[in-house]
Amino acid sequence: MNELMNSKLFLSISLVVGILLANSCGGSPKNPVQNPTQNPTPSSTSVETPSGETGRGVMLTADATNRELEYFYYIPTSVATSKKYQILLCVPGLNGSGAVFIQREWMEFANKNGLVIVSPSFRFNQKDWENKRSYQFPEVWSGNAIMKIVDEVNRKIGSKDRGLYLFGHSAGAQVAHRFALFKPERCVAVAAHAPGGCTHPSRYIPVRFLMTVGEDDHDRRWKTKEFSQRCQELGISIVYKEYPGVGHGLTREQLELSKGFFEEIISKRLNR
Repeated sequence: MNELMNSKLFLSISLVVGILLANSCGGSPKNPVQNPTQNPTPSSTSVETPSGETGRGVMLTADATNRELEYFYYIPTSVATSKKYQILLCVPGLNGSGAVFIQREWMEFANKNGLVIVSPSFRFNQKDWENKRSYQFPEVWSGNAIMKIVDEVNRKIGSKDRGLYLFGHSAGAQVAHRFALFKPERCVAVAAHAPGGCTHPSRYIPVRFLMTVGEDDHDRRWKTKEFSQRCQELGISIVYKEYPGVGHGLTREQLELSKGFFEEIISKRLNR
């Protein structure tokens, strides 16, 4: 895997990027790529973080591997007061912990844009993958679990969200783009980076997509390109970008592109 990250420049997101680099999911059901390292919970910091409520919850599901599905959330103080918000659903890579998104950079982004962060910690099972019942396929069970989590967070706030924005890398990108196909009426935009497999849309949906991949991530490169082409054929809004010299990692540039992509859409929706 290419090491493109400058340690000084990327210190503020070193935990998230490091974990995302470790997480991946192969395109073949017979050989999904496993994490070379565990996904640690972020360490505490003395730096003041944006005001708001952070928390952890558990949602019961029908899936044996994810019977008790852990999730994390962040509700900015401004959201708790105004009751006007959208949800940023962040899905980590294979076996990743949702806790990695409850840290300063993502919280500042959420606070600035009126977003509530929700991030589940899905567990992977090889047998489920081979049977296409793994969490990467939201239409089987994980999509409904996500909706129950969102409903629970809405109840906690005492209001209803105004739409979902989805972010994911690798296995998380599989969940993100497929969830938009599963529940397009609930989704506003998706930033999906290097998914190990893609499901093509069968019809037009009013969801905006950003999909990126490293040029050296060969298997995923052609899959994401085909997805982009199918979206264009159906008139679905998509931004597609390949990164030279990048393998299956996630660079600072891709992260910043995702945030800018979301912010542009949020700004236009607020000004309508």
